Amino acid sequence: MLDASVPVPPRSLLIPVIVDSVKRYPSFDMSRCNYLSIDLDAPRRGWSIQIGKVVVPFLILRLGGIVYEPIGGGLFDSPQKITELFEYLEEEGTLLVDMEDVWLPNFVLRRGDAGVGDVFRVPTELFEAALLFREGRLSAPDFIGRCERDAENVRYSEGETLAFLEWRGNEILEAKAQYPKSDALAFGWSEGPGGRTGGALRRPPAPAG
Repeated sequence: MLDASVPVPPRSLLIPVIVDSVKRYPSFDMSRCNYLSIDLDAPRRGWSIQIGKVVVPFLILRLGGIVYEPIGGGLFDSPQKITELFEYLEEEGTLLVDMEDVWLPNFVLRRGDAGVGDVFRVPTELFEAALLFREGRLSAPDFIGRCERDAENVRYSEGETLAFLEWRGNEILEAKAQYPKSDALAFGWSEGPGGRTGGALRRPPAPAG
């Protein structure tokens, strides 16, 4: 398995996904993987779109997308880069940053040896197929076939794995310090295979009042 720093064909981007849950059943041998998404569902002024050298101001009505690099580009290879992204997009950009999920066959994730919390970089073609499969627009056999074709371009990202694990730990400690007596505000991070923890990490809601 190649590292995320190894280049891929220029037409592809590599989307970071974080293994959340591993299922190893004869009829379902896949892992649920989280990815960073952004969402804006209210009109917002002050935006512009650049096409080539032309910049056009416009009123944005709705925005949804996938975050695949930290601010400044590169990899999410430090917890500071992850925190900086959340803070800037949510506070300065007033966007909602969340984690959504897709299912990927285990054979594309380190040949079935992936664990909860591992981060992989997935080419856009495979990621798009995973979205279609999630939405019921691609059959399981066709999805598996596409994954077999693109499996060699999936990269395990050790640096990002360590960074997201540390970031997650820092967020949990911060949440416990802010809401030490409220179980309702705790992070929903479930126990994963082999005793490792994992899950779709979401920030606790602000206290009422």
